Amino acid sequence: MYVDEALDSGKIPGRFFTLLDQKPEETWNKLGSKLRVDQETLEGIKVDCLTRHQNPAQDVIEMICCKSPKMTIGQFKKHLENINREDVAKKLKGLPGN
Repeated sequence: MYVDEALDSGKIPGRFFTLLDQKPEETWNKLGSKLRVDQETLEGIKVDCLTRHQNPAQDVIEMICCKSPKMTIGQFKKHLENINREDVAKKLKGLPGN
């Protein structure tokens, strides 16, 4: 299963995005940088989400899906593990493509 399919079908739990948003890490920012989302775009997402009182992690993951539409859940988990967020990667356990 690709990450964008899991997002579209609602198979990625909401808690997943909340974990990525936790400060001081703001892991969504680290993940976006690692997956080649430019810093200006990430800052724009942060400001926009603060204004709307929304979760930037989901916006960043949607951006990553646009840039890498064929990324599997397993590949995505590996990126999370590479930024030391095994706790977040575990939330994807059981999804096809691990």
